[in-house]
Amino acid sequence: MNLKDKKVLITGATGGIGYNLVKKFSDLGAVILATGTNKEKLVKLQNEFKNIKTRQFKLDEHSKIAGLYINRLKKGMKLQADPTVKFALNKPGLRRLYYRHLEVDSPYNTYKFKGLPPGPIWIPDKRVIDAVLDYESHDYIFMCAQPSYSGYHNFSSNNKDHEKYKKDYTNWLSKEGIN
Repeated sequence: MNLKDKKVLITGATGGIGYNLVKKFSDLGAVILATGTNKEKLVKLQNEFKNIKTRQFKLDEHSKIAGLYINRLKKGMKLQADPTVKFALNKPGLRRLYYRHLEVDSPYNTYKFKGLPPGPIWIPDKRVIDAVLDYESHDYIFMCAQPSYSGYHNFSSNNKDHEKYKKDYTNWLSKEGIN
């Protein structure tokens, strides 16, 4: 069944407020709903690109981040989402992840396990669900926070650029005394 360009009604509760969301979407969003995993999988997916602290991701980046995670899922890559590690460690306020943190043995650790974690890591804002349904189409598979307090990210489609962005960011963290 081709669900591309079909309208789908999703009924959900977000932040304790129930609402109906009618959105036009295609690709993975349609596949998720068509396979019977519907709202639960959609909520899990959107959680992968939304940090526990809403202010850490800029609203204008949500659809780009959603596209990045969709790209990783389509390629069979691990999601490698930092918020899932913070959730697994029960340290939502952790400001810097080290390689030792990525070793936590938890099904929520998307650095160790492929696919979506077994459950959501927080309750999503409806704008995040909108961003998943209207995700941006691009070839990005990596992102790294910009070396500033802006809350924005640098995106890349190859590991070489990602490693450069990561080095710039970790150097900035060290200069700021964020350990």
